[in-house]
Amino acid sequence: MFSCGKEVLLFLSIVQCLTRSNVGAFMSHKFAKHGKEQHDNIWEILDNLKERIVALEEHEHEEAHDHHAALFAASLSEGNVATTGVPIVYDQVDLNREEGYNSTSGVFTCPIAGVYFLTYSSLAAPGVKTTVAILKNSDKLSSIHSALPEGSSQQAERSELLFLNKGDEVFVELEEGSLLSESGSLKFTGYRVSD
Repeated sequence: MFSCGKEVLLFLSIVQCLTRSNVGAFMSHKFAKHGKEQHDNIWEILDNLKERIVALEEHEHEEAHDHHAALFAASLSEGNVATTGVPIVYDQVDLNREEGYNSTSGVFTCPIAGVYFLTYSSLAAPGVKTTVAILKNSDKLSSIHSALPEGSSQQAERSELLFLNKGDEVFVELEEGSLLSESGSLKFTGYRVSD
């Protein structure tokens, strides 16, 4: 069943077809004179309408994969440790539409091309110089750097807005230092904003 917007699109498609084919001629007295030609034109119009309906149905199917469909939210469970030089494996997954995030590898593989908004966080161990970075296909995009006095720690978060092709891989990595994973403080989230 079409939504209101789709009904409008279908109506406009029909009007375009009818206008292009000068259907007014079908209603005139010339119809009898040019019956076969008009009959062929009607079938051409119907074929065109069928194609447009199929296109609308395909569009409706694509809308099921709207820009909100590709999203994920994951965090590192308390007590888990992040190792330097490899993706942080956020093992607690709250959302994972389109199954882009892999909780075994810690890698988000883009399921639908588009612009994505991604965030990641850091909670450096007290007094430890720490760097956490986000990477796209192993290329560093940005990082969170912490160099706090002994005995102090601070949570930080950073966001990225970037275009991803289908199959691009994004992950967060501990480059140096040590992280705390208390109360879901280490998070990795993302969602598709637009095409």
